[in-house]
Amino acid sequence: MTRFPNWTNDIETFVDYLGHSQIVDPTMAVALRDDFQKSSQPGATICDFCSFLIARGVLTYWQCHKLRNAQYKGFVTDDYLIIDYVTCSSEGNVFLARHREKQNVVCLAFGPGEYAYFEVRPAPPCFP
Repeated sequence: MTRFPNWTNDIETFVDYLGHSQIVDPTMAVALRDDFQKSSQPGATICDFCSFLIARGVLTYWQCHKLRNAQYKGFVTDDYLIIDYVTCSSEGNVFLARHREKQNVVCLAFGPGEYAYFEVRPAPPCFP
């Protein structure tokens, strides 16, 4: 049994996941793919594409990892885009997130349970 059963190495599938994730709209996902293909060498891999997106500030490593594993839901909560996983504690899971309009970075704490609360906390000063 593989560790990541849905893992994709196909750029087109990844672009589809990116478009469905709400991180960027589907049109932007296709435009990013086109830009990558124009600037990359023949035989470029999905890892090269992820590096391209990370360098441009479109995705984080954590988001790339989730998208490659076909986990494209749950990146947007209310007005926040989840950009990274921070920790799990007895209070639940904590994620780093950016407000979609204000662009400020915060920590979102999700309490345990399917319909539990989430709380916005200031991000530590080491995060931009």
